[in-house]
Amino acid sequence: MTDTDNTDEQTAGAQTGNQAAKDMRQTGEALTDSKPTGEATTDAKPAGETAKAAQSAKMNRLEALKKKQDQLKAQIAALEAREKLAERKRDTRRKIVVGGAVLAHAALHPAFAAELASVLRTAVTRDSDRDTIRDFLD
Repeated sequence: MTDTDNTDEQTAGAQTGNQAAKDMRQTGEALTDSKPTGEATTDAKPAGETAKAAQSAKMNRLEALKKKQDQLKAQIAALEAREKLAERKRDTRRKIVVGGAVLAHAALHPAFAAELASVLRTAVTRDSDRDTIRDFLD
């Protein structure tokens, strides 16, 4: 027999094996080598072990998803905290700008300064705050 004959036989054997595997997938039947039909193979796991493995895989997936959920919640909380801090900074900056404009206007217009002092005497009630703006109240 020549090398070409060996290759032809190997190709034919592979095609037969491929056809058998395809037939098995289509019919759902298992191929057995030398065991009579109906006899379980020694490689197969008992049904209880297969169910336990499936349950374990589900639990692992569930744990992974819960871990991902916790990570996402932490990321959301961090983003919300950053947004809240940024908003507080914008608000503080806005108050500084408005306060500066009001004080500049009061310095140029005595009638407005008197009205501002009246508003501040009414609105500012905490002693520490009144001490801070004492020069605007007099």
